[in-house]
Amino acid sequence: MSSPRLTAGLIASLSGFFLSDIPVLLSSTGSDGPQLVKHWTHLYNLGSQLYPAVAIGISLFYVFAALGGTGKGRGFVFFAAAAVTMGMAPYTWMVMSPTNSSLFRIDELGAAGTTTPMDDILALIIRWRWLHFARSFFPLTGALLGLRESVFR
Repeated sequence: MSSPRLTAGLIASLSGFFLSDIPVLLSSTGSDGPQLVKHWTHLYNLGSQLYPAVAIGISLFYVFAALGGTGKGRGFVFFAAAAVTMGMAPYTWMVMSPTNSSLFRIDELGAAGTTTPMDDILALIIRWRWLHFARSFFPLTGALLGLRESVFR
């Protein structure tokens, strides 16, 4: 299986959070803020166990393609695809971490019996959804670069 196909699978999975999982979560928990945050925490934990390994695997495919590439400049584009795909990690750490931390803090406070206004919870979940959507463009860009090199060169 080629790395652009694997990347397409990663993109589809990532966009699933944006397109289906979070909207279902928002509509199914009603006005139960602690339950909404608990469900988000479960989704986050699932993604944090799966996506880093997938992104590393896809990037390794790009690196192997770069090392085996023939012709002037072919290796550079595959290396760029690997780097862009792995760009998800620093984006997550630098851009998404404050929102993640706030949601985890609300989850901990909820477990201790402290309530957080539902508007605050909804604002954080919706912010996380859009940040997550933006993060999916890293592997999309990697896939487009890999596809360009694999098919059009």
